[in-house]
Amino acid sequence: MASIVKIQKNRVGMLFKHNNRTEDDGVHHSNETIDNEYTHLNYYFKKGQPSDIHDVIERNGYYYMNRENSNPIVEIVVTLPRDVKNEDEEKFFESVYNFYCNDFGEENIINAVVHKDEVTPHIHIDAIPVREIDRANITKNFEKLIAQEEERIGRTITHGISSKDVITREYLQKMHPRLSKWVENDLGYLTEILNGKTAGGNKTVMELKNEFYAKETAKAKAQMEATKEEAEITEKNFQIILSKTDDIGVDKRYFDAIAMLEEQKRLMIERDVYKKALLSHGITNVRIPKEAREYLQKASAVSGNLTYKNGLIVPKSGEITVIETYIKNPRNLPQQYLIDEDPKLSQLFDVIKPREIKEVSGDYAYMLFPTDDLEHTFRNLVKLKEKEKEIKKLNMPKITNDVFNLADTILRQCQFDTDYYYTEQNYLEDLERDREQMELQDDDQ
Repeated sequence: MASIVKIQKNRVGMLFKHNNRTEDDGVHHSNETIDNEYTHLNYYFKKGQPSDIHDVIERNGYYYMNRENSNPIVEIVVTLPRDVKNEDEEKFFESVYNFYCNDFGEENIINAVVHKDEVTPHIHIDAIPVREIDRANITKNFEKLIAQEEERIGRTITHGISSKDVITREYLQKMHPRLSKWVENDLGYLTEILNGKTAGGNKTVMELKNEFYAKETAKAKAQMEATKEEAEITEKNFQIILSKTDDIGVDKRYFDAIAMLEEQKRLMIERDVYKKALLSHGITNVRIPKEAREYLQKASAVSGNLTYKNGLIVPKSGEITVIETYIKNPRNLPQQYLIDEDPKLSQLFDVIKPREIKEVSGDYAYMLFPTDDLEHTFRNLVKLKEKEKEIKKLNMPKITNDVFNLADTILRQCQFDTDYYYTEQNYLEDLERDREQMELQDDDQ
């Protein structure tokens, strides 16, 4: 479905910044449907800049009444219909581009870009609306203005810029049938341009975006409610840990339980506040920000060195690599990829189900680390402190149920060095999501 908007002079710069964006341009785009990871997939049929408008006007001797409220260009947006074959996407947009080159003149097309980083693919075409001036039927005042401009440029003016005279009611009424026929001739089959059906149904680009906003807002609200419920459950679990502290014999110097509880509450409140703020500024796909990682690294270690790592754990000689496991409750293990890659470890894992942390040897040194519930996790973290003289260096993933970052607190008190893979779980989830997306694409094809 195609739409045309007249662009005022004072909006041209902003329009080009939005249309010709790059991943690292540092420009804030208010549109929350933009995913910067896909911006590099955007492609051009013609790339221009605002100054090109003036150059085209001067070069061709167009008459242009340069006022603040003038409309030097119009923007056409055409969304990819849902019935266009995947392999014909670029051919479809090329046909659309050629149609408007035919209508407006190729030289008068300043910019034409296909956006692949939003809800559904669509093309933005920015064109100068030029029409022939009927000198026999213009006012004396207009004739005088044209004469003055002809004297300035030293040539006869035959054409002028007028979005009002070019984008008429008649033009708009005939545009969709003409565009539909043009594209059908190029593709060899009829598309749903004429009835306006896009990839999301009978919706304009703006309607698609508004629908996306509503869904994302609903998801955020549901997540916030779930967070509040999780906070209540987590607080109860923490009280269990607190009551067990004396029984286990943990030195209170190693962590301040009450302070951690208060910090958890504060962070959860801040999370809700920041999420609302980010949504209001069009940011939905938020990963752990650099500032948060830097904040986590500010706490000074008492003896050992704790270094944050991204991605997957890579076992090395002379280091012990931790693998989460279970005692009674089978589940998908975050480090299953390590078990699958090491035949010796895989055989041991089928036999050994330790109740406490246990070191085993495969191709490298590993530590099986049961985490059936929060209490098991807590007990085994304390065991690391007891074994600190036996460990040279530890490769440690962020434990999945360590909601209070107890590992961070305890490991900082240990004498051995630790590479702490804080974002491993997020990394694995991203890999799984990518794999599922690829499978869906394969099914579609």
